[in-house]
Amino acid sequence: MEYIKQSGTERANKSQQKREFAALKVHAEFLCGLKPKAQQELTLNEEIRNGLAEFNQIKHPNAQKRHVQFMTRLLSEFNELETLLEQLHQLQNPHLKQQQLEKQLENLTNKLLNTEQESLHQESIEKLFSEHPDIDKQQFMQILRNAQKEIIQNKKNDQEEQESKQQKPEGKQLKKLKSLLRELLSKN
Repeated sequence: MEYIKQSGTERANKSQQKREFAALKVHAEFLCGLKPKAQQELTLNEEIRNGLAEFNQIKHPNAQKRHVQFMTRLLSEFNELETLLEQLHQLQNPHLKQQQLEKQLENLTNKLLNTEQESLHQESIEKLFSEHPDIDKQQFMQILRNAQKEIIQNKKNDQEEQESKQQKPEGKQLKKLKSLLRELLSKN
């Protein structure tokens, strides 16, 4: 919150408070509109959960409007508000999570297949194994080696066929590697 110095004491800027309260009200309306199953998955305290249960029982629109204001006040006092807002943002924009997963997948694939920087390559493999101890290491390493061989083979073929500027589809082993990595990343 913004603060204005006034005769030695600090007080919150009233306009800023109203803007923040209006923004919280939008989040409270969205939160109240969620289905109970989705509400259960969020990080909420008992007081907010009770307020949501009460909202679900209210049928009159004016009473619902008043209850949204009450929920807004509860949210303003909530200690873990940033976490909750992030969770609500992900619920409002599910495609962002998918985009983020695809970006992570692409970065991880590039790190794993980058054999020119051996330390980065080895570090990525070790990190992956430490984060996912249940992975079959032998099978994963075999798929990774085959994908690396496939990329090298594709590069040789591309050098031979410079006239054809069409991009070749991904090879079978690279698709296998990406599929395995996507499965691992989606578990997190």
